[in-house]
Amino acid sequence: MWTIETTRGRIKPSAEPTGCVDEDKVNEIVQSVPRDENERPVWNQKPVLVVDDKGDGFLAIDGLHRMTAARQLELESIDAYIIPRDEFDELIDMEFCGQVPPDFSDLDDYFLVDGA
Repeated sequence: MWTIETTRGRIKPSAEPTGCVDEDKVNEIVQSVPRDENERPVWNQKPVLVVDDKGDGFLAIDGLHRMTAARQLELESIDAYIIPRDEFDELIDMEFCGQVPPDFSDLDDYFLVDGA
């Protein structure tokens, strides 16, 4: 089986979402984030899984709603597992005949994520 090892890092959640976002789900996440003594949000969500789009931002594989919530909270960065774009493209070509599956959960078995 084809697998891609991810890199753990931090990303800036600044990109506009490219998928269908359930605003109720985003609001639920925003409301669940605790605040510090100065009322600043303290991010407590699991890392997102993203594809590094070669300097043009990130494509969310898992965590679109968390990224959107982080952006609404105006966070500088959040934890992420980052997949290199060239490796992602090669996976799509080899395993899915060049067509990104409509449901990204179909890709779950292809990524090695530490601690997950």
